Amino acid sequence: MKGKIISMGLGLLLMIIIGLGTELIVWGTVFFNEALLFMAIIGVEMKVASRWPMINDVQTGATPEYPDILPQYFNLPHEKVFQLTLMTVEAFGWEVITKNKKQAHIHAVATTKFLYFQDDVIITIGHENEEVAPSAEGNASDTVAPPQDTLPLAGAAPLEGVRVDIRSRSRVGKGDFGANARRIRLFQAELAKQIQSGIK
Repeated sequence: MKGKIISMGLGLLLMIIIGLGTELIVWGTVFFNEALLFMAIIGVEMKVASRWPMINDVQTGATPEYPDILPQYFNLPHEKVFQLTLMTVEAFGWEVITKNKKQAHIHAVATTKFLYFQDDVIITIGHENEEVAPSAEGNASDTVAPPQDTLPLAGAAPLEGVRVDIRSRSRVGKGDFGANARRIRLFQAELAKQIQSGIK
């Protein structure tokens, strides 16, 4: 009887040991897999971050990291350019905070589809010889001279040389993974289409 109890006890102890061993193996495998996944995510983030400058504020003609992002010039009346610019802003679904035709200034907020971050977009429409650049507060200020190598829109009548400057700035974070630059490029491409349609 005593030997039977001892045998049962040893069997139970063996089952416990095997169970704990299996549990430890499972937990160890899970931990190892999660560690690999974490390292992979960190590696991807570092690789992605290295593709774009660590900035969150991009402005046409004023951001050395994006020398290709320049102001646009259009040979249309100032009022027409302002109207088409505002229409393009609304077409993108951005929330218009302020629009001032006299100060040639539009301030809108673009909300990202992922995580719903809000970025400020400030647009100023100035004349060729004197235009206003978007300020940090989103108001029209600081007269700047147009670059000499900027050409007017091809095929347009020589009315007014109107310059359009855009500034896109993230409210949070030190880097934007190129979001502000992409936003400006997409907006400029669409605005050029709208302007071209306005000439026809």
